[in-house]
Amino acid sequence: MKTVRTLQANSEEAHRCLWGRFVDAHGVLLDYAGPGGEVELPNGEDCALGRPNAIGWWSPIENGAFFNGLYLQALCLRARRTGTEGDRAKARRIAGGLLKLSELSDVEGFIGRGIGSDGKCHYPMGSDDQTHPWFLGLFQYLKSGLPEGKERAQVEEATLRVALALEKSGWKGPCDGSFTGETRGDFTKAEFRGAANLLFILRSLHALTGETGWLGKYRRALRETPEGGPDDRLAICSRSCLHDLPHIPDIRTQMWIVAGAQSSLAELIGMEEDPSARKAFRDGLEKNQAVAAEGLAEYRKFVPDERSPYRVLRWREAFPVWRAQKSQAEAQRLAVEQLAALDRLDTDAGRPSRRALERHFMQQPLAAACVAAIGASAEWKEKVRGPVAQALGHYDYGSLNTSSFFFAECAFEAMEHPWDLGSH
Repeated sequence: MKTVRTLQANSEEAHRCLWGRFVDAHGVLLDYAGPGGEVELPNGEDCALGRPNAIGWWSPIENGAFFNGLYLQALCLRARRTGTEGDRAKARRIAGGLLKLSELSDVEGFIGRGIGSDGKCHYPMGSDDQTHPWFLGLFQYLKSGLPEGKERAQVEEATLRVALALEKSGWKGPCDGSFTGETRGDFTKAEFRGAANLLFILRSLHALTGETGWLGKYRRALRETPEGGPDDRLAICSRSCLHDLPHIPDIRTQMWIVAGAQSSLAELIGMEEDPSARKAFRDGLEKNQAVAAEGLAEYRKFVPDERSPYRVLRWREAFPVWRAQKSQAEAQRLAVEQLAALDRLDTDAGRPSRRALERHFMQQPLAAACVAAIGASAEWKEKVRGPVAQALGHYDYGSLNTSSFFFAECAFEAMEHPWDLGSH
């Protein structure tokens, strides 16, 4: 019979398992690892040639900045809650990993996805999905008061340096290596996540620097209609992630890419003084919570078949098809082809793909729990506490191959945090 644990106990078990296997030597979260923490890191040649693909998709260093930034929020809340030096040290380590990811390239504003076997090699493409959590995590770290003196100055300098480079590039993420001069990811599109995240970055820069110039840029961006409008960013934020349905039809089952924007809304509510803007942000946040709550029960579909291996652990063997990629489009086509071929191996064998199971029925409901909890009122927390607890209690964290169960900790810490999103 499975032991029934409390919400906190499940978070603690996730925390123990995450730190036992998924934090690399640089303080960066790996996407996946084996039962003993074994992992095949890409080497310099892999990263230069784009193996398995030039984006780094399906590699163990695909989402370092993405995962680190979101997880650092939870660690800051945890350190505040426990007050222990051990938890403060873990937050510093993950923050250090984020700084390292911004120092891998000579291209200003480049945020690496992760770090290869020699401690410096990396794939040439980041994305807005990597860059925004980088800002979010370091902002939360500075806000927590944990960094002091030289460390605080270093974090502030890095944040401003990357921001200025992104502003120069038109708020598009620069690439490096053979793709130097190109960008990947755009914060200026008429999309919910881009709108919420750009507004957060601009407003947080004012909070960090006190410079009125950033506040003015935030105010202009707030009422600006992005290309492809017709609505301004404030209206887009008020509509929640559902605004993005036309180009992401499955957004309801993609809460892991909504979690960062949900945190952006919560932070914007806390920093904004105008009641009408605060209401718009709150409307978007509460709609996201409702969408996320609908997806919590997906945990019930996580019924792993032990005969199904997590094939990407041996990614060199799992992706035998490779070809040189001279464009981002070629890299993405190769990556999609590789994953489809990998999943067919399990489908043809009559069993579910373990990778797909963990992504769809572990990562999604735990990310949904996180989105449902961020910025939540006491009344809403009471309503979703049971479903959140059931989702967090469903998994044997020690048997998971994918590190994205860190969302369990994010959900718990958000549930415990007394969000003050009332009147300013």
